[in-house]
Amino acid sequence: MACESKKLTITVSRATGHCVQANECAYCVVEANGVQRKTGTGRCATAGSCACQWGEALEFPYTGGTPRALHVEVHGLLARGEDKLVGLGNVNLLEVLERGTKQVVEVPLMRDGSCVSLTHPGHQEHAGEVHLACQAGGRCLASALSGPAQALSQLFECTGAHASSTAKPGLAALWQQQLSQSGAAGTGVPSAKPSSSAAQRLLQLSQQHDTLAAGNFNFHHQLTAKERLARIEMLLQQGLTEETVQHIIKRSKGGPYMQSASEGAAILAVLRERGCSDADMNLLLQLQRSIFQRAASSVSDVFAALDDMLQLSMVKTMQVCLRQPSLLTRDSDTLRQRWAWLKPHYGLSETAVASLAKRMVNSRAVCALLTYSQETITARLSGLQHVIELSDAEVIKLFPYLTVLLEADPEQHIRPRWDLYQSLLGEFTPADKRRFIMSPDTLRLPEHTIRNVFSGVEQLMGSTATAQHMLRLSPQSFHCGVERLATNLRALQQLYGCSSQQAQKVLVRTPQIANYKLEAPKFQCRVAAVTEWYGHASPAAMLLARNCGPRLWASMWKLGARMAFIRRLRMERAAPELNTSMLANSTQQFCRAVRVSEEKYAAFEQRWLVSPEAAELCRHEGPPRVKIIGAPGAALS
Repeated sequence: MACESKKLTITVSRATGHCVQANECAYCVVEANGVQRKTGTGRCATAGSCACQWGEALEFPYTGGTPRALHVEVHGLLARGEDKLVGLGNVNLLEVLERGTKQVVEVPLMRDGSCVSLTHPGHQEHAGEVHLACQAGGRCLASALSGPAQALSQLFECTGAHASSTAKPGLAALWQQQLSQSGAAGTGVPSAKPSSSAAQRLLQLSQQHDTLAAGNFNFHHQLTAKERLARIEMLLQQGLTEETVQHIIKRSKGGPYMQSASEGAAILAVLRERGCSDADMNLLLQLQRSIFQRAASSVSDVFAALDDMLQLSMVKTMQVCLRQPSLLTRDSDTLRQRWAWLKPHYGLSETAVASLAKRMVNSRAVCALLTYSQETITARLSGLQHVIELSDAEVIKLFPYLTVLLEADPEQHIRPRWDLYQSLLGEFTPADKRRFIMSPDTLRLPEHTIRNVFSGVEQLMGSTATAQHMLRLSPQSFHCGVERLATNLRALQQLYGCSSQQAQKVLVRTPQIANYKLEAPKFQCRVAAVTEWYGHASPAAMLLARNCGPRLWASMWKLGARMAFIRRLRMERAAPELNTSMLANSTQQFCRAVRVSEEKYAAFEQRWLVSPEAAELCRHEGPPRVKIIGAPGAALS
């Protein structure tokens, strides 16, 4: 049923833009039902600096019973810009007119003279509103600036008056389809493969977040719609998630910015060659999107430099980069120079340098040795030396631990905490200083946390002096917190038979034990094994014995192998009382104590590690740290 009184209202607008020639500003012509309307004057006095804007509501007659056609044509050239038509989203135009829906999607128009036609069956009685906008943005093609204007007409058809909106192609998808067809026909429009809905969503997001304007310092980085889509599709095909690409676009205000889609793919190939999984790659690029702005060869050079400098495995080097992704944006020669400067400047040994490399795997702060300038590193370490009152020799000895604090300003962050600890625990001795520096995380805790932990430990241990003694010997307890201490006190009483006073005494004699999970099955297994091996009357008696701590820190892989080896020596030497207090010491010290060569013990250890006895005894432990050579179930003889 026709309704002649209804009108179709179309609002066409253009954001501020800069025109190429004076008196030839961009304008828009809209035609519907044979009626033509124009918005924008098409005239201004100054080329390249005008700020033309138009946004008018144009009304057209609407007859519901006859087919409708809407034709929008953009005229004029925008300086260094690519016109974009902001139209209706992935919905049927008929339903927009029927319901008055106002959804927006950006559809790129490639050059002067571009136009888009929207048709709908028009079988409904009610007209709605269509909002379109032409905005300046992107990068204009050279042919658009130098060649004659070419009119381009694209037809979007929305059929089926009563069909579901999800069953009909949306404008964005149809636009891509028409672009492909036009490219094949040689119309001069860049062709594009049909893109996924994710790629289309990301393309729209990129255009929405592109805030660069002509005259902006970075305006030359701006991308055409085709360039944006090519980069987006490449990233999705290479394993980046939509969330990651979305994050990159939002943080970089458009893009994704890279030298080219092929160069971006080459960078991802370098990361994969280094063993970077899809999950790690997504994490890495969310943290450091600027990696894409480098050449793939530069990223490869950084990996080569890190390999030479750190002498870590490929997996560990990748972990360092995940810990501090900005390393991959650095100049490889600068990294080499900085690493070479460290050793002679601070008089570090080869062992200390190797320790620094290993610490980078788990500490972003230590990576600051490569990302901070030499002046900043020197100033931070000098500041720490002054605050903590260390000699030059102590700085060298404690250097690997001090580097964990490089990200903290010595005066603003370290001094308040250092002074607070001494106000609670008393003035530090040199040994106390070393313990706190070797637990650097304690110097980064919030001050209120430090106070709360001290108060809680004071209450649990029954006196201020006892709390001070325990915390001075075990600074890590500040990091573990009061709840861990309370849990361990309960475990000592309920699992190991200690009285309340004995439990406190265990923590005072062996303060480091407070940092362990005493209720864990692997710790219970260690306690039982050491108690039996040394013939203690009970677990409580063993825990109260002196020097029990180091044996409990060792895993059953170490303890079990050495117990089995001593049992073998007892039979070989007919010495049933043979034993050693150095069960958990270094291999060299253990072998010297039982008078055997390290080679003989190493051969036995390899056989024991794959034995059924080891599998049963170590079932609660993690994997052994010793590399196993041999098949499971090997004989011990």
